[in-house]
Amino acid sequence: MQAIKPILRWAGSKQRLLPSLSARCPRVFNKYYEPFAGSAVLFFHLDPRRAMLADVNPDLINFYRVLKRDPDSLHELVSNISVGERAYLRIRKRFAEESDPKLRAGYFWYLNRNCFNGLYRTNRDGYFNVPLGKKLPPMPSIDHARACAKRLRKASLRASDYEKVIGEATDGDFIYVDPPYRRASSRDRGEYGPGAMEDADLHRLMSALQKASDRGALILFSYNADVSAHLPGWRHEIVNGRYLISADPQRRRPISEYTSYNYSLEARL
Repeated sequence: MQAIKPILRWAGSKQRLLPSLSARCPRVFNKYYEPFAGSAVLFFHLDPRRAMLADVNPDLINFYRVLKRDPDSLHELVSNISVGERAYLRIRKRFAEESDPKLRAGYFWYLNRNCFNGLYRTNRDGYFNVPLGKKLPPMPSIDHARACAKRLRKASLRASDYEKVIGEATDGDFIYVDPPYRRASSRDRGEYGPGAMEDADLHRLMSALQKASDRGALILFSYNADVSAHLPGWRHEIVNGRYLISADPQRRRPISEYTSYNYSLEARL
């Protein structure tokens, strides 16, 4: 197995926490489930033999489906679009109106590469409204796109609510759960897209996880708040990361990431 980086930028990405997360993953499992896929950092790192990637954001799942089928033409489409304020606003407008899955996936990728901090935010009418970023990362290479597509061919992809996906996992399956961060304020800034889990949904998520655990599923949960009271009998640890969703670098302070898992690390082998 050779770890590869995800192809998308995404709010709340766990790229900087991979060493800590992978050290807490079970070594042997049946099928991998990720109900809050986002950039699917851990999936691309682990490269499981069978997987289910799901997210409530249909544009994210459409992008993965198109990339999975035809990375070459999708990469060519995006690479041929110029980068700049005028081009960005033009593509943002087209994205709001486009219905063709391939073109929509291409516009989604272009906006993701060039918007501020890789956010997926929409207005009340559902239109993507993130502004152009300043320090933009280079376009991923065609080899990177092909490598991600190859791994995606081992996965089923679904635009779905997390509860349905978690409900499918059975004995010996591994679920990695990385929901949107609990907010420090009551304001929803839309960093995770429309329909994303809100703080009020936490009880429903905890109930779904406990039921999956009772069925024998192996579960690793990461969050920016302590949920140990909701998951009695699980193992709970804190790992360190950095908060990246801020225009001011001085505010990207270190934070604590809470992890919970329902298996013994000593018995993973």
